[in-house]
Amino acid sequence: MIAVDGAEPTAENIRNGSYPIVTPIYAVTYAENTNENTDRLLEWILSEEGQYIIEKTGYVGIRR
Repeated sequence: MIAVDGAEPTAENIRNGSYPIVTPIYAVTYAENTNENTDRLLEWILSEEGQYIIEKTGYVGIRR
């Protein structure tokens, strides 16, 4: 990846908005159609383990 307007494509620059080329990824569910498995998947995605795997596969995780 390359720098854009002097900003390197680091996780920190992506998180703070300094690096302008990003593509958000969403997990969307219907509130009235959720079930235990949907809830468990979303909890896992946001868990420490889920975020670790997201980052290890080259994406920038959510820092809470």
